[in-house]
Formats: sequence, C-alpha cells, structure tokens
Amino acid sequence: MIRLSALLTVILFTFWTFAACAACDWRLIDPGNGRFTTGTLSLDLGEADTNQPPTAWQGPVTIARQDGGSCTVDPAVGIIERPIFANVTILLISTFSGSNRTIFGVDGRSCKVLWKSRPFTGDVTLHGARLILGRTTLMLQKSCLP
Repeated sequence: MIRLSALLTVILFTFWTFAACAACDWRLIDPGNGRFTTGTLSLDLGEADTNQPPTAWQGPVTIARQDGGSCTVDPAVGIIERPIFANVTILLISTFSGSNRTIFGVDGRSCKVLWKSRPFTGDVTLHGARLILGRTTLMLQKSCLP
C-alpha cells in the first residue's frame, strides 16, 4: 500500500509540475545584434562584443513596453550571453564572469530581478519544467521560476 501511495504521489507531482510549467510557455530567444522584441517587450542588451554575430553584451539591459513605459535592469545582470528564454512577462537571462555563469529571472514589466541562480559552470538548457544549469537541475514552480 505504501508503494502505491508513493507511486501516486510521484504521478501527481509530475502532472502538477508539467501542468504548471505548460502555462509558462518559455521560448528560446535569438538576441541577434542585442536589440530584439519578444511579445510586447523590446529589449536592448547594451554594447555588443566585436564577434559577428555578437556573443556577449555589456548591458545594462533596458526594456521598453508596448504602453510606452521603460526601465533598466540592475547592472548586476551583465555580461549577457546566450541563451535567453522568455515567456509573456519573465526573462531568463544568462550572464558570465570569468568561467562562472549566473542566470537571472527578470520581470519584463518592472525590470525587477525575481530570481538569481548560484554561479555555475557548464551549459544552460530548459526542458519543460526543468532548468538545467551545468550539472544542477532545478524544477520550475507555478511562478515559472525555480
């Protein structure tokens, strides 16, 4: 009976996690030259490096909304690199310093940093409700953040 209960708990947790994440609707963003639009937000990642196409931007990140308002993200969100993920209101922005990477969850409406990862090394991937940072896997919550 305990095994059946544990199995049902795992199934319900998995369903809840994927159902919650489905509402997040993350998209991988191609930042191009560092100025791009996603949904109703227009972003400028700041000065680009000299690579063609650019691979890093100095920041600060500025966000303009469709209603005419704009804001600037905390300067700690820089040096920016790929990948960048976005949904309707939240951006997951990858940054680096030396060999360490950090991911920031930023509210696109207010430019407020909602979440910051610990520094890590390795790749960044997003698969359903799993944000993989190097060797660490984080589960996304209903808030669309770990």
